[in-house]
Amino acid sequence: MLSGILLLLIFAATLLLVFNYKTNKNSIFLAITFFLLAVYGLTHFIVTEEKSVFFGALFYVNFTPLYLTTGPFLYFYVRNTLTDKTTFKRKDWIHFLPFLIIFIGVIPYLFTSFEYKMEVVENLYNNQSEVLDFNPNLFFSQIQMFFLRLGSLTIYSLYNIGYIIKHKKEKYHNIMLNEKQKKTTFNWLISLHLSLLAIVLCYLYFVIQITISPDKLAEALNGIVLNATVFFIGVMIFSLFSFPDIIYGFPKKNYTSLSKNLKTNDLTTAKQSTNKKQTNQEDEEEYYNSIKVNIEAYFEKTNAFLKEEFKIIDLFNALSVPQHHIRYCLKHFVKKSFPQLKNEYRMQWVAEVLKDPKYNDHTIDAIGEKAGYQSKSAFYNNFKDFYGVTPQEYQNLNKKQK
Repeated sequence: MLSGILLLLIFAATLLLVFNYKTNKNSIFLAITFFLLAVYGLTHFIVTEEKSVFFGALFYVNFTPLYLTTGPFLYFYVRNTLTDKTTFKRKDWIHFLPFLIIFIGVIPYLFTSFEYKMEVVENLYNNQSEVLDFNPNLFFSQIQMFFLRLGSLTIYSLYNIGYIIKHKKEKYHNIMLNEKQKKTTFNWLISLHLSLLAIVLCYLYFVIQITISPDKLAEALNGIVLNATVFFIGVMIFSLFSFPDIIYGFPKKNYTSLSKNLKTNDLTTAKQSTNKKQTNQEDEEEYYNSIKVNIEAYFEKTNAFLKEEFKIIDLFNALSVPQHHIRYCLKHFVKKSFPQLKNEYRMQWVAEVLKDPKYNDHTIDAIGEKAGYQSKSAFYNNFKDFYGVTPQEYQNLNKKQK
């Protein structure tokens, strides 16, 4: 059960990276947090359940310094989510100081042979009562390392919860989202940290148990620690898949500006409201309607949608608007997904071309290619779904009307 849920957590983290690393750098921090939690859990599973000498030697101790970065990466994600930014400041490196100290402490062990590490792990399996006697770190004992890892994650989690609550009290009305989504995101951020704290408490119970009875390592881990870990990690994964929008930041009153690559006289730019009496809902509608106007103007003036490789990231870059602002605008104000909008403009362009005498020497297939369709069948099917007739029938009907 534990191995399955941990692999699912790795899968969720991989999805975050694959689908967001180009358009939403902030989600990388959350993905790394999930990866580290999963590796930490898998290490305990391998050592206590599988008792694989090879994988035990691969995981045991080697990743210990990285676990001290779990809290910092979680903090970066929370900070950037609340401030609607994707930043990593120079002073953020100070958060990795504990990692550096632990890394220096385990360097001698890291550079030992793999055969030696296998001997260490095999001895651990055969003599569980000696697990706390083995000390691969120059500066800290095994028990101290347990408390450092758990203490670090606890401190960061508690700080983040305070940061979230303070932000909600002071800046809630500046967030350009509807009430439901704001509440959902805030609640998820809080539940994420409460789940982590619950897991920390379970591992703390585990540390106390093995400190008292080192020979009961496997028994201690397979009780409440195992079940609680499975439950709380499952909660995190389920909530992430159920509400995919929560990985993005909170849009603020940051009115859209346009890229230098576009002709600004062709596009309508957003206007910042100066009326202090406007409600947050009015501000939200004005802001997202301005983005909607810019999206539509971009499609109409540039014809970028005719390019076969035209993707939503091109829209983000062209409008210089955060990607989650555009996604939110498409979903709640344009009421269409990016593929739907792109297809709609392509179909409108094709319909005009089929009526234009200048294109009489072009075949239907050639027009489809010019519209960005690589597949002939996809072009014909989309056109018929949109207009109810084939491109050839549409062209013939317009010729008869003339």
